Amino acid sequence: MGLLARVTADGLPGREFPGRVASLGPHMSPKELWSDHPAERFDTKTREIWIDLDRSDDLIVGLRVDVAIDVSQMSSAPPNGGQV
Repeated sequence: MGLLARVTADGLPGREFPGRVASLGPHMSPKELWSDHPAERFDTKTREIWIDLDRSDDLIVGLRVDVAIDVSQMSSAPPNGGQV
């Protein structure tokens, strides 16, 4: 929680939308959304992560984005003894 995140979109070249991790899903769940995009990864489980963006102008619902989360600020010990 609170880690820095950066959102980019191919549809908005040169733009970055900074934010912070606001919420984590409680556990891994079966993947529910598929795009049929050829480069899509075939992960079978995913974890929902909510990010509060500092600004979201020009982002629209349904726009495919890439998210990078800066984990360099994490401590070496997992929070709650590894339980989330």
